Amino acid sequence: MTRLVQGLVLFTLVVFSGAILAGPGAPGAAGVRSNHLAGQSSPYLLQHADNPIDWYPWGALALRKAKKEDRPIFLSIGYSACHWCHVMEREAFSDAEIARLLNERFVSIKVDREERPDLDAIYMNAVLVMTGRGGWPMTVFLTPDRKPFFSGTYFPKEDFRRLILSVADEWTNRRPDVLTSADTVAALLADLQHSAERTGGAPAGADLFEGAVGAWKATFDSKNGGFGKAPKFPPHGALLVLLEASRSRGDAQALDMVARTLDAMARGGIHDQVGGGFHRYSTDETWLAPHFEKMLYDNALLVPVYLDAWKASGRDDFLKVAEETLAWVTREMTDREGGFYATLDADSEGEEGRYYVWTRAEIEETLGPLDGPLIGDYFGATAAGNFQGGRNILNVPVPLREFAAKRGLDEAALREKVERAREQLLRTRSLRAAPHRDDKVLAGWNGLMISAYARAYAQTARAEYRQAAERAARFVLRNLRRDGVLRVSWRQGRVGPPGFLDDHAFLARGLLDLYDATSSVVWRDEAERVARSAERFHDRDRGGFFLAAAGQDDLIVRPKSLVDDALPSGNAVMAECLLRLSRAPGHQGLRVEALRTLDLAAPFLATSPTAAPYMVLAARFRDAGSADPPAARPAGAEGDRVVTGAIVGRANPQRVVTTRLTVPDRPVRPGQAVTLSIRLDIQAGWHVNSNTPSLEYLIPTKIEFPDAGAVRVDQIVYPEAHLVTLKFADTKLSVYEGPNTIRATVRPPRDSARGEHPVKVRLTYQSCSDTTCLAPETVEFTVPLAIEGEPVSLTEMGERAVPAVSAAAGAEGASGPGVFTGSEGVAAVLRERGLLALLGLVFLGGLALNLTPCIYPMIPVTIGFFASQARAGWLLRIGLPSLYVLGMAMTYSVLGVVAGLSGGLFGSTLQSPFIVGSLVVLFVVLALGMFGLFELRLPGSITRLGGGRRGPLGALVMGLTMGLVAAPCIGPFVVGLLAFVGASGSPFLGFWLFFVMAVGMGLPNLVLGVFSGSLSSLPRSGEWLVYAKKVMGVGMLGVALYFLQPFLKDRVMGILVVVFALVSGVYVGFLEKTRLASRLFPALKAIIGTALVVGGIWLSMPLLSARAEPDWVPYSHEAFARASTSGRPILIDFYADWCLPCKELDRFTFSDPRVLEESRRFDLLKADLTQFESSQVREVRDRFDVIGVPTLVFLDAQGNERKDLRVYGFENPEAFLGRLRQVR
Repeated sequence: MTRLVQGLVLFTLVVFSGAILAGPGAPGAAGVRSNHLAGQSSPYLLQHADNPIDWYPWGALALRKAKKEDRPIFLSIGYSACHWCHVMEREAFSDAEIARLLNERFVSIKVDREERPDLDAIYMNAVLVMTGRGGWPMTVFLTPDRKPFFSGTYFPKEDFRRLILSVADEWTNRRPDVLTSADTVAALLADLQHSAERTGGAPAGADLFEGAVGAWKATFDSKNGGFGKAPKFPPHGALLVLLEASRSRGDAQALDMVARTLDAMARGGIHDQVGGGFHRYSTDETWLAPHFEKMLYDNALLVPVYLDAWKASGRDDFLKVAEETLAWVTREMTDREGGFYATLDADSEGEEGRYYVWTRAEIEETLGPLDGPLIGDYFGATAAGNFQGGRNILNVPVPLREFAAKRGLDEAALREKVERAREQLLRTRSLRAAPHRDDKVLAGWNGLMISAYARAYAQTARAEYRQAAERAARFVLRNLRRDGVLRVSWRQGRVGPPGFLDDHAFLARGLLDLYDATSSVVWRDEAERVARSAERFHDRDRGGFFLAAAGQDDLIVRPKSLVDDALPSGNAVMAECLLRLSRAPGHQGLRVEALRTLDLAAPFLATSPTAAPYMVLAARFRDAGSADPPAARPAGAEGDRVVTGAIVGRANPQRVVTTRLTVPDRPVRPGQAVTLSIRLDIQAGWHVNSNTPSLEYLIPTKIEFPDAGAVRVDQIVYPEAHLVTLKFADTKLSVYEGPNTIRATVRPPRDSARGEHPVKVRLTYQSCSDTTCLAPETVEFTVPLAIEGEPVSLTEMGERAVPAVSAAAGAEGASGPGVFTGSEGVAAVLRERGLLALLGLVFLGGLALNLTPCIYPMIPVTIGFFASQARAGWLLRIGLPSLYVLGMAMTYSVLGVVAGLSGGLFGSTLQSPFIVGSLVVLFVVLALGMFGLFELRLPGSITRLGGGRRGPLGALVMGLTMGLVAAPCIGPFVVGLLAFVGASGSPFLGFWLFFVMAVGMGLPNLVLGVFSGSLSSLPRSGEWLVYAKKVMGVGMLGVALYFLQPFLKDRVMGILVVVFALVSGVYVGFLEKTRLASRLFPALKAIIGTALVVGGIWLSMPLLSARAEPDWVPYSHEAFARASTSGRPILIDFYADWCLPCKELDRFTFSDPRVLEESRRFDLLKADLTQFESSQVREVRDRFDVIGVPTLVFLDAQGNERKDLRVYGFENPEAFLGRLRQVR
């Protein structure tokens, strides 16, 4: 067998193996699946699909088998991120002898506790009853009717083997004793179910809350933070109770306990100091040594605690921890469609924590000899290590300020150095084998993270947080709700079983928090829909809610829990949600259900409040009658100053609207964003017009900042309006009713003086009823803004959102969870133009490139290489040219993929003045080479690379290097194609366009290589090729002149084009002295020269003639603010004087009469980015996320950017007109 055939066989095997390995749901190496878990969607179950144990998932098949064969059940419950679950899987479950014993004597069932929390709750209680301790993996032996009679957690291999034999012997020889024991445990589980629901007296609300706070104070670890001894879990519920005590009672001790705990956790090893986010729990009292798994829910519950502590204490480091945690979730735990993944494993490379720990030497090698030792000391890393194998769990033993003082370092400089080091360490760590990620999307856990992002948006006004929350909400409602039933999980298009109480409660709260943050009523409606669907969990007899729905017949007891464990109690969260929903008119029935739940929990709370902090918070909300529950209070709560406004002018005699403004009661730095919240409480039966009323004569609700220059307005978010029909109007009107909040994000100028600055804010509104309208009123607030500290950097300022004026804008421009829109980008373009037609044009272009002077002379050489090896037969005669073409395609396809992945960045980069100037020089040099002033060639080492090898590898290498050999001649074509692909943002398109181009370039070599006798028919590369090179030289000078356009005025450019056309046409057509024997050659030269002259004059006409232009207004913050309140759509053109496509847009697109007419509906702003890297321009670029020019940004009349319509690069009038017409 030839080497070529061997290579092809090997390639086929590799591809086929890769396809098997990449098959759906494969958890690890490919192999024959030997048990019943192979078809499951849970990654945890799939991790056991190759075990020799004949595992079953929990279900009717396994339970019937146990009864039919009279076998006991071996039940193992765990989850994919569990370290000891993996250990037992490696040691015991993969052992052939243990598998034989289990398969012969038991029915083995595997359960993912995250998909079946009901089974986990029932049998964990059994483990606790029988052993006094619990954990995972959970090991339980059951009778065929599912009653437990023996249990434990992790067992080493030999202990587990002996246990199997012992249990089997008990079942065979002492069956009555086993059944008696099982009945006793089952009865205890039923009794335990109601033990927390005893009737009896309960303390009043205030006494209950005081008792809970006092209990946590009594167990507080004043040295290390947190409560009690090791192990320590993040006490998010307890900290929220203490924050409420600080907020409502001014309890300084409670706030100090919160701050010390959060600080210790943030500086400890439980916090991922490099990548952000928190590990599951700490094995020691000092928060140093974690169990390394990362759970979505832990981080979702900690983010609001850090945010609330930031607002209560003013400590920016708490905000930073929250932001870094969300950054980790966005980076590593978010599905491309918006859902959030479940967990990251503790293990990698067979060791717990291996991914996260460092030797001192690794740190110094990564950071270098200057920064490495310093950063190693800062993170507490030593040569001996604080973890096994001389490695270190990174932590911060000493706060940064104290560390800087001890070392005599500037605090700000050290902080910047630490941040830079973290980035370098993260890049290095990302090259390690990463822990396994459980990529299922759980409904309940996603609800918790939606809540975290929503609250982060409410308190920081960072648009990316709102977008993440709304994308996730849409994802869950679209994918995990089937036929109106919420499912517990989703993975790769497959859903898990019907959801449980926690799924409904957590998702409902996330949607309510999203409603509070955005004022978009669609989220409130969806929250109510989810909450009402939890009716099937309701305990109508005793109150409260069961974990599992009615009618589930595979459980020995229906669990109902009032206590918190790793997660908040579903009963507590559902009670809070029902109380919040009951505030709407006509929803009092929901309040009744919430109160029954709280009454049920009252006796238990009286004795054990620390076991149920979220129930304590729900009771606090009930008793305080607060507008917002303590555990879900948005911005305008802890640490806020309330400002009362005064009516300007005459007030209406009827007070149907009350207003108040809240602002964080802490100093801000010059240039730092601060969010002002104005709440309008509108009396029932009345409304105010929205910010965009339906009729022109109605007065819109709006806020203004009358003192120019006092603050810069980043963003104004108005609530979502209702459409109502009133007696005095024939059309539906856009109004606000009930409580509404308007939020404005502003910044004091970066040059603001320190001290307190009064900022005036004016609110204008008009109140109407169904029959009458009152006179418009203006309320003026004077906000005392305290400014301290150093100005924020322009980079920090650029992290904020593009200003918007309506809460209806979603992450993708959608208005709610029922609408799932997104830019179809390249797909739409290709549908219009046809992918095959586009590929056909590129193929012809590649074929034509063979006539260039760099490629044509190489064809005989290449064919000679093939012919010299053709004696081996037809296989090599076909294979060698094919591999040569494949090599070319690989070279160019990589370029195409890179350009596609860059999005608009590649095409925009080509518009840099430096790049444009470099291209001009390049094309002039290439032209001079074509005229024969010097010879263009690459280094001999490159051109000889392929020729130095024979056989298939030599052919492949020749193809790979052909891209470099051809570069001098095909550069213009390739650069243009790269710019097109970059603008498309599609790596798929980039790959195929360049692959097809390479096939076109290589086709002559393929055909002539197969039929090598055809080589003699090729024309010799003589005088005709010399003339072709000179024509190409003229063309390259024309390209250089084309790239000079941005630097010249149109009239000057037009004159140069005419002169160039005349000179080049006369030279090429009549003065050039090349002679050929053919009599047709002089006529061909004359035709080419005349075409150059006529074509040049025609191209210069638009440059020399006057043209109409739109009425652009120069961009400024003030101009944008005016446009944002005009009620008209906005078009912003980001351009630069040196930008060539910008000139083409002005010349061809914006001057089109149809575009001019349609653009009159818009406020037109033109932003000059000529000084592209200046600080002022960078601020504007960052604010609107502009990566290059030209960029055209559309905002609709409500102020929402239509990101699906954003334009990068030149666009013809027809296509641009279509975009204009879509914006309203």
